Amino acid sequence: MKTCEAGRSSYALIGQKSGSALSEVLLPEGSGTAVAVAQVVLPEPVPLLCKMYNCFWGALRYVLRADALETPGNSLEACCEAVGPGNHAVIVRSAGFSDGNEAEFWVNGELIYKTGTRGLTIVDLWPDMTVKHTETFDTYTDACLQHGDTNVFPKLNAVHMKSERLCAPSAQLAMVRVEQYLYRYWSEPWMKPLPASAKRHGLAEHPDAVGVLHVRPTFFESAGPHYPSRFHFGPFVALMLGLGICRDGQGILGYEEGKNLDVELQQSSYALIGIKGGNALSEVVREEGAGYAVAVAEATMLWSYEALGMRNGELIYETSRRGLTVVDLWPDMTVKHTETFDTHIDSSSLVAYLSSVDEGSMILVGAADEASASISFEAANLLRESGATFPRPISWRSSYALIGIKGGEALSEVVRAQGDGYAVAVAEVSPPETTPPPPLPFCDMKVAEPPMSGVLAADGNLELDAGCRFRVWESPDMAQCLSGTWVVVTGSSNALLIFNTLLMLLAPAEADVQRRGRYGGAHLLDAVVEDGVLIYYETVRSSEASCIQSTAGGGSNETECRSIYSSSLQNAPPPNGRRIRVTMFLSFFWARTGTAMDLVEADRSWATAEVAMVVQVVAWYVVCNGIKFTGCPRSNLIDMEEAAVKAMFVTEMEAVLDRMAPFCEPGGRAGQRGCAVATNSWSDPGPTLMAMFQGYNSEVTKAMQPRKSSTFRLVDIFALGATMPGETYLGHGSQILHIWTWQALLGGFCAASSATPGRQMEFEGPVCWRKDASLDSCTAYTGTVLWQCMNSMLCVHRLLDKPTTSQITTTSSIDSFAPVDGGADRACRGAGAGDNSASYYNVISAASLLACKEECIRTEACVGIEYSASRCEVWTRPEGIQASVHLAGFTCLSYASPLATTTTTTRFAPVDGGADRACRGAGAGDNSASYYNVISAASLLACKEECIRTEACVGIEYSASRCEVWTRPEGIQASVHLAGFTCLSYASPLATTTTTTRMSATLFEAVDGGINRACRGASASDNAPANYVAISGVRNLGDCQIECTQVAACVGIEFSNGRCEVWIRPGGIQASVALSGFTCQRLLGATRRLDMDMTVFP
Repeated sequence: MKTCEAGRSSYALIGQKSGSALSEVLLPEGSGTAVAVAQVVLPEPVPLLCKMYNCFWGALRYVLRADALETPGNSLEACCEAVGPGNHAVIVRSAGFSDGNEAEFWVNGELIYKTGTRGLTIVDLWPDMTVKHTETFDTYTDACLQHGDTNVFPKLNAVHMKSERLCAPSAQLAMVRVEQYLYRYWSEPWMKPLPASAKRHGLAEHPDAVGVLHVRPTFFESAGPHYPSRFHFGPFVALMLGLGICRDGQGILGYEEGKNLDVELQQSSYALIGIKGGNALSEVVREEGAGYAVAVAEATMLWSYEALGMRNGELIYETSRRGLTVVDLWPDMTVKHTETFDTHIDSSSLVAYLSSVDEGSMILVGAADEASASISFEAANLLRESGATFPRPISWRSSYALIGIKGGEALSEVVRAQGDGYAVAVAEVSPPETTPPPPLPFCDMKVAEPPMSGVLAADGNLELDAGCRFRVWESPDMAQCLSGTWVVVTGSSNALLIFNTLLMLLAPAEADVQRRGRYGGAHLLDAVVEDGVLIYYETVRSSEASCIQSTAGGGSNETECRSIYSSSLQNAPPPNGRRIRVTMFLSFFWARTGTAMDLVEADRSWATAEVAMVVQVVAWYVVCNGIKFTGCPRSNLIDMEEAAVKAMFVTEMEAVLDRMAPFCEPGGRAGQRGCAVATNSWSDPGPTLMAMFQGYNSEVTKAMQPRKSSTFRLVDIFALGATMPGETYLGHGSQILHIWTWQALLGGFCAASSATPGRQMEFEGPVCWRKDASLDSCTAYTGTVLWQCMNSMLCVHRLLDKPTTSQITTTSSIDSFAPVDGGADRACRGAGAGDNSASYYNVISAASLLACKEECIRTEACVGIEYSASRCEVWTRPEGIQASVHLAGFTCLSYASPLATTTTTTRFAPVDGGADRACRGAGAGDNSASYYNVISAASLLACKEECIRTEACVGIEYSASRCEVWTRPEGIQASVHLAGFTCLSYASPLATTTTTTRMSATLFEAVDGGINRACRGASASDNAPANYVAISGVRNLGDCQIECTQVAACVGIEFSNGRCEVWIRPGGIQASVALSGFTCQRLLGATRRLDMDMTVFP
């Protein structure tokens, strides 16, 4: 370089490093611009190599040819080869610092991970070749120790303790090797003597210690490669942890870009495809500047270590946790208990558990990962008591399965050495002859403080400490019970979930509908459900300034807020006997609950509806004062003393409870259904906050003691949540918890006779259980959190032990009532509007509409009721109720007295074996869409039930949630093989009766064949809306027929998929047109429901 004494000169250079200058110019200040010019010969273009080509993966599957990676090429023909049957294509591309500084991981033509982060990246694969975990470890900086480090022991001690804390027991192998490294490290002659503190940690010289320079290669040899040997020393703690928790047999893809290599290998490219505990499938290293390192392998599906329990083809338990898993079964082969014991490090817990297992109990035992290392003689002897051959043949990481009887012999025992695949034990078991214990009685929930504590069994059923069981209402019976009722809920986020759960149960189609305010953002939510459909939904947003609950009296302007709420509530459609109204008042603090009662009492439109109220107001006093949440609307609570806030809570609560007492007692607005004052929902936020929540719950309990009654109930929802602590996330319950909460509440709100018969509950849905919750299931939502997600999809609950052969006595059936001319705001009359003879009815006092109905049922000649306030008219006019007049606050219902007691046996039979068969008509090719109606059914049982409810059903075809209800008159006469389908024929119930029973079907005749026909008036083009009344939510043809019998002018019906047209055209149904899925029937003569003797099926 030229020199210049003057500053601010102009200088230009074109040069080559380690070579000569091609041009250099230097000019003194003021001499103009220095311009260097040179002519350069460009190098020959570098050809594209095959290792950078992406092979096609589709119907034809290709992978890079391992022998062509470094050859020029950029085409399928030059670079790729077909993948063998059943194999997978795996590629790792690594570029060191000077070659692009990135890594790519490909499986079956798909880029599964890419990174440019410095260090070694590991991709851990599941057995099906999907990604289990990815992580990059910065091996350039992590714990790189050089000779002569003067502060080695504290670092090494930290390494040891960290590995023990984070790895043990699942990564014990990695921890042991760290210890071996420590032993050897301290024996090096150039190191200081071992300090006393090190010996206190159990570190000492060890004759079998692994040499320092062999530690890191040892880790990588467990995954197959011959890692480059020229490395500076370093423990690679995080990397060892990652490899330590990867189980043998699982795939590892790795790449390195770092400076822990010697000079000639620093910033190199490195790629590995390996099997932990096996061999490298491919390993490539390239020095810096030598281009990409590309590893290619063709692999079959990898082994996985797991323990499974199967019963009657049903997977009852599955785990991949290390150790021996024991499944203890009840005599009826249901699961009593499951637990995994890490017998790799200790078997004392296994000993304690096996000692407690009852003699004669069947146990299933399975090994996962490594289960043999710490099996004690005592544990082996206890397993031998169930027929095992312990301590042999189980060995290091072998597969092991046992089906045994405690105190008896093994029914089956199988072992497989490491790498030999699954151990599968199979046995055919006849359950022992046992006398089943008598069923537990149902709890009386219409008491001042119903029982709530107990434990949730593994199958989702509750076992209460009180020795009784909740009654259960399935969704249809829940809707029947709550018909005509206004359900009011107050509280915060958990109360909002209780509100949401009820809406999903009443209107299942609403489960995944995104509506404003559903998980927050609204202070008032008002909904009306009719016949399983949400017909009205309105909210008042939380941004309404006057309603923000910033004072002890409620909102900043509670009077204005009341006016806003009142205006919104007036928009709801009026009751009609079938509608259910559900209203949520977001009540962070007690004052808003008082406002809710005032508004409900003032509402005129729903004044005749019975009210059921749920109140849960605790959480936000703790959120504000205990958690110190800065978003608390009453900011003054944040810094107050806890005792002062609790005293404020008690004062505010007692004022509202005093207001609730007359509201909830007989004669009050909610005096029929009652009110439930609930404790806070269960959570485990840590000892300090837990003590606060329990303290506030105690205040609720104390305040309710002198006030509680059979209609003003104290419901301990906290205790219910404690029965299932695993069903809560961040203080918010799962749908399992909320469904059980509603069963407890309905026990107080509903008549016991309205519950669904049965005791054994089951749940079905993607996120019923907390353990099934994942944000991956809620991709339709943005900004959601897990507790919201796990309450956003339908969870169906049903009773398994509903009888298929049942004695149906309909003389006490509430279902036999039907509204006259709409029912609500109607007073009953005889032959016409002016016919109201006192001889037609008896007047009695009844506390509720339900009580009036029950009085009618007990009266042999009853044909209907009229009800208003506590006045009940039990009508006995022989000709029935034939007319009504409008009269606000009155309800008029007709009643069909079922005169027959009928025993029915439902009979389904498999067609050609049933399983994996699809139904057909006359032959295998006969699958006309006119033969069946397609509906959605959550299970095969639900599909069967739909068939039973359908008058013309001859069988069903079911697959996934698709249910075909077959109505082909000739029945199902053939089937074809189709995996996953089930075809069953159905024999109409055989009935034996003590009285002659005329079913509604005999009152109707088919129009032009009926099936696949739509009704018309005078001609095929006459479909005037005046000809009929359309009713939605009608489940089947039989229900549509019954709807017709309730209308005096009915001349026939048209039915299709939940829609019923009741035809009232004076000239009748005179024509029809072909329309698939529709049914048209004509009512015979002038027969009406009032002279029918019917058997009503549930």
